[in-house]
Amino acid sequence: YLGILSQLVSSYLTKPKLKAILYDFDDTLIDWSGCTRNWRDINQRHISLVFDYVKSNVYPLADRDRFSETFHKLTFQAWTEAKQTLRTPHIGQLLMDTCANLGVPRRVLKINELMDAYEWKTVEGVIPFPETIDTLRYIDMLGIKQGMITNAYAPMSMRWREVESYGLDQYLFRDGCISAADVGYLKPDPRIFEAALERLQVQPNEIVFIGDSREADLAGAQNFCMKAILRVNVYTTRTDMPSVFPYKIVPNAEITSLKDIYAYFDDWYDGWRANTPKTSFPLQSLEESRP
Repeated sequence: YLGILSQLVSSYLTKPKLKAILYDFDDTLIDWSGCTRNWRDINQRHISLVFDYVKSNVYPLADRDRFSETFHKLTFQAWTEAKQTLRTPHIGQLLMDTCANLGVPRRVLKINELMDAYEWKTVEGVIPFPETIDTLRYIDMLGIKQGMITNAYAPMSMRWREVESYGLDQYLFRDGCISAADVGYLKPDPRIFEAALERLQVQPNEIVFIGDSREADLAGAQNFCMKAILRVNVYTTRTDMPSVFPYKIVPNAEITSLKDIYAYFDDWYDGWRANTPKTSFPLQSLEESRP
């Protein structure tokens, strides 16, 4: 018992090692402020593609507008319920339900084919923040794992197309990138954070979460005993989750740029910049990228 107690005391008295960083995706790594269309308009083309696919290959649907309206209605209902239950809607299931509502037998539908027909990709006007790639590259050079949790109803297999298009896949650990649609629960539910830590193989005190939502990102991470940094942007004050917490959510730090994290890490983690660089990067490159 004395040995265990000694280890616990030592862990509290010594600064932990930084082994991983988890990011929110939308409005943390990528900036949606340049998008001028609403979500319904963005979605319309993709829904039309699914209608065309089903009509041509599966079942003779007749009314494109009704198909679209049904999908949007079911999606709205699903997200309204999700904000109370934290159970994630799934775009594939919503597409299946839309078809079934219009008379398509479920037995002839394949969820993966419907999601493929949706053809999700990057949205016009949405780009990585100016410092995103440089920051991810620098952290990656230090050998620190980087993952992502996003409250999306599209699985990571779909959202990874955006990650690849932006060139972020070089630095993010694929297995440590999770969509709520894959886990079935939205942030701040602890199960999605638990899944990420298990995939990254780290303890809560060895990782930092960075996001722009107090309710979903900060409260969720802190309740799982992780440090949480608030990225302040034009959307930070939005309320995308119900305020179910009986206390004020206080971030461990606030930043306006990802490069602001370095100073906080210097304070929280001894020698975090001295982690052994990945062998694929020469030491000279590391020094040139050091902020």
